[in-house]
Amino acid sequence: MRCIYFILGLLFCGTAHAQITFEKIDTTMKMGKSGFRVNCRNNNVTTNQLSIRPIGFESPASETINIPMRGRIASLDVDDLNRDGQADLVLFLYTDSAATHGTAFALISDGKTTLNPCALNDPTFDGKINSGYRGHDQYTLLEGTVLLRFPLYKQADKDDQPTGFDNELIADLRKYAPFEIKQQILPWTGILAGVSTGKYDAAITAVIITKERLASLEFTSPIADATHFYLKRKGDKSISSIKDLNGKTVGVQAGSAMLARLPELSAMLEKEGGKLGKVVEYTSYPEAYQDLALGRVDYVVNTVINLQTLVVEKPGTFELGQAVSGKSYPAWAVAKGNTELLNFLNGFIAKEKESGRFAELQKKWFGDSFPNLPTKWDPEF
Repeated sequence: MRCIYFILGLLFCGTAHAQITFEKIDTTMKMGKSGFRVNCRNNNVTTNQLSIRPIGFESPASETINIPMRGRIASLDVDDLNRDGQADLVLFLYTDSAATHGTAFALISDGKTTLNPCALNDPTFDGKINSGYRGHDQYTLLEGTVLLRFPLYKQADKDDQPTGFDNELIADLRKYAPFEIKQQILPWTGILAGVSTGKYDAAITAVIITKERLASLEFTSPIADATHFYLKRKGDKSISSIKDLNGKTVGVQAGSAMLARLPELSAMLEKEGGKLGKVVEYTSYPEAYQDLALGRVDYVVNTVINLQTLVVEKPGTFELGQAVSGKSYPAWAVAKGNTELLNFLNGFIAKEKESGRFAELQKKWFGDSFPNLPTKWDPEF
């Protein structure tokens, strides 16, 4: 039986979880002259012996620390969390075999002679969110701040059942395809390289069609309108139009089409006598939204469909602005030259559009349908 491997990104997912791998930890992490040598076999969720040797500290903080640890380490990082000039160590670990429930453990320095343990609060004890919390934690360390991301479920939701526009289409595609579909759900980083090199057959996610990407990929018919808009904090009266973005700090995902098309916004501002301000690049958009809510950036640029969804989810936090680019369209991607699979996917999309299913899912997940999408798009940028 023929088998096709599809990779599904997190861009259009309602609820999705990335698979986590656990490897032996044997590394030295430093920030300046201080840091930590960390060793852990990391092979048993019940108990693991963790060894941490501080570097650049003075006694008694310089002594090796041996900790019997429950759980397995997914990743670790160093930063100066309390701004004392010494490195602090942060471990992100999961305490169950399914890697659903995570926590963060840190060693916080107090000068060169003291290291204090610190643990992150358990979300299950937070009354504001625990009614919808079921784990599936993802951790990031960003500029000295530990960010925890997780889906919030409704009472009727089923655990471990990814939802969203692409996921519902994948379910339809499984019924339509005469071959087996194997699916992996991963973060955005590395998806397109995996498709272009043949690791995966297709990216079933909203990949914006650009001239650069056309060099190594081919795209299906567009699946939505992805014109770029700006997002601001709710109630921010300093921004009411594009000219008000003059000199303000913008957040955008690193390596994204939105970043590549910021010169369009720059040109718009220059016509108004202004200029593009500081650009802050993020690994993923949830980090950018977090910083926007905290006031660390003034606005974020992303596709209108993603921003509309976010505003519906958090109407008291964010507000949609205006278009800051020309027309842009997302589509599914396959490797250059994979004409057979491209034609098959285009046939499936055409069938979904003819039946009305496509418009139904667009309305459900994006808040609007797009009946006048082109069947092929030749990007300007």
